[in-house]
Amino acid sequence: MTLSVYAQRAWLFGCGLVLFPLGVALAGCWALIFSKILATQLGLTPHSTSYDMWKETPVPMYMEFYLFNWTNGYIFNSSTEKATLARTKPHFEQLGPYVFREHHVRVNLTWNNNATVTFRQIRTWKFVPERSNGTLSDNVTTINTIALAASYMARDKPMLRIFISGILEGLGSVVVTKTSGQLLLEGYEDPILDTLKNFRSLLKNINIPFTKFGWFAERNNSASYDGLFNMYTGTDDLSKLGMMYSWNYEHQSHYYEESCGLVRGTTGEICAPVKDMATLDLFSSDICGSVTLKKVGELEMMGITGNKFEADASIFDNGTLYPSQACYTTGESVYSGVMNISTCKWGAPAFISYPHFYLADSSYLDAVEGLSPSGKDHSFYFVVEPEMGVPLQVRARMQINILLQSIPDITLLKNVPRVFIPCMWFSQNADLDQSLAPTVKNTLLAKWVGSATLFGLSALGVLFLIIGLIITVRENWRDEDTDTLVNTDSTPPASGVKNSPQSDGSPLMSRQDSSPRSSDLGTEPRARDGTS
Repeated sequence: MTLSVYAQRAWLFGCGLVLFPLGVALAGCWALIFSKILATQLGLTPHSTSYDMWKETPVPMYMEFYLFNWTNGYIFNSSTEKATLARTKPHFEQLGPYVFREHHVRVNLTWNNNATVTFRQIRTWKFVPERSNGTLSDNVTTINTIALAASYMARDKPMLRIFISGILEGLGSVVVTKTSGQLLLEGYEDPILDTLKNFRSLLKNINIPFTKFGWFAERNNSASYDGLFNMYTGTDDLSKLGMMYSWNYEHQSHYYEESCGLVRGTTGEICAPVKDMATLDLFSSDICGSVTLKKVGELEMMGITGNKFEADASIFDNGTLYPSQACYTTGESVYSGVMNISTCKWGAPAFISYPHFYLADSSYLDAVEGLSPSGKDHSFYFVVEPEMGVPLQVRARMQINILLQSIPDITLLKNVPRVFIPCMWFSQNADLDQSLAPTVKNTLLAKWVGSATLFGLSALGVLFLIIGLIITVRENWRDEDTDTLVNTDSTPPASGVKNSPQSDGSPLMSRQDSSPRSSDLGTEPRARDGTS
């Protein structure tokens, strides 16, 4: 059945007037609608999409360890003259990387009423020889961290210094040679540790809570080492997703003073959307605190664009250029470029920096030989997809240094210069797995497809209105043409013309009327004789 013109116009205008405002309204609200849908999936609950990915991280992570072999370390002892040591720079060669596959699992979960979850984490490392440059049996000469730690802990106690000096003279040396495996995860026993334990009741100022020393010893498969975490789930506010609420039941840690001790930021495995963020705080139990990364641009990976946040010189500033960092410098006067974490490492003289003293004051690099900082290899950055907060790439790089210095009454250290000895640096690497990339891209595509569909709906409404308008205009023109034709047909004939009805009813002009009349021609008839 064919619709009348009136019905067509009514249908087109009706659909247009409904679709256009509806499409515009929904398109304008789509971003909010999409965010609400996304929040239900990203907010952390036992049944949310993000839960399984957070509880047991599916993204392949690798820890690259680099050790510094101290090639002239054995001349730094009490028998070498002070003048000789003063003009001799410690020389190092970098060994590695020693690559380990890293795996994280969250355990002992407790869901709290304040939209937080309490948990512990187990980190495991497995050596990957095919990715490594070296073996775990490589010999490495490095500073004797146990001897330096005991001396540093006793530095303000005269009687204790004398006691420690006696122990070190018989058992200690400034340097030790161990295998790379012992220095990293296996750990090694040390007679100094055994002696200190035997006198534990007398040495209340010295508390070394481990039986073997290694930079990551006793951490593999430990559920207690990293502490107790409490973080926001984002179920009531997605912007808080993954943000730390407390660590070991504290909102303000005792390791640093003032704002430096605030427990803040994300642990990095799960993040809130960062599209409106200029900075990103990362919390690390390794340093008992947080670092702030700044947005420096964008980086594309596997067709997904992420915001790149990078750590700059402000993190290890001593408060000279960035006053807010001054609270990290308690205990030692240092130039910018290192951070004192001795309180986090049981009182050992441990300081962290970027690898090879990248972005540090030149004095650190000038005091040693063999290091070569590079922004490409030694920077610390984090790339996050801004809409969903999915980590795309992580390069968390830090170096551990031990402060070597002379301490009164400690004979072993009487001639040594004051210098920061680089021991090792690590790069924690994670990249979005290719199997997860399509899921991220499809989720992001859904936002734009939904928006485009709704705008298309409003455009369809406009099209209906335009078509309806065209039909209306054409119909008005047709009506005007019809009126003109009717008026033309009803006009009376000219004067002097008769319509004679014939048998067929057609008006015909009579023969005698077919010749023109003089009156019609407007002239007088001439006389036959030609006279006027």
